[in-house]
Amino acid sequence: MSLDKVYRQIKGVGFDTDEDSLASLGLEIHHTSLVFPSLSDLTVTFTAPVGVDTYSVWAEIVDSGANTLSNIFAADDGHLSAVVVEVFDTADKNYIFQISYGAAKVIITTIRFHGDGAPGHVIKVDTRTRGPAIPAGETVYYRMMCETGSATCLVSFRYHIHT
Repeated sequence: MSLDKVYRQIKGVGFDTDEDSLASLGLEIHHTSLVFPSLSDLTVTFTAPVGVDTYSVWAEIVDSGANTLSNIFAADDGHLSAVVVEVFDTADKNYIFQISYGAAKVIITTIRFHGDGAPGHVIKVDTRTRGPAIPAGETVYYRMMCETGSATCLVSFRYHIHT
């Protein structure tokens, strides 16, 4: 695989041979992941609509303290590294949610998990390509469905920013 192709897989269409280097590639591969929400007493709740197997409307990702995931990426591009499903309210059902950014709702990842009674699912966001980078200043959204209506789950995110 060419180095050009590797860069494009990691950095997406924003790859620029004049500005990108092996040093920037190294920073992308080796980074410190941060956590959202950043305080232990805050939560992020995803909610499915009343309809079975129907996506909810897109909603901005906001924690219980009114902090937005979008604000993390206000000044710098970044990536989601993982989503942790901490708690779900409906056991033995399948859940699917999508994460996107921007007015066009560019999909970063689609995740499916089964509420098997064991919360704490750590789901990596596609580790080969990391999904698209979230461009600075974009709003980050989710939508969810479940095979039972009105299901909820609490999630947290691991992410890194490009500085």
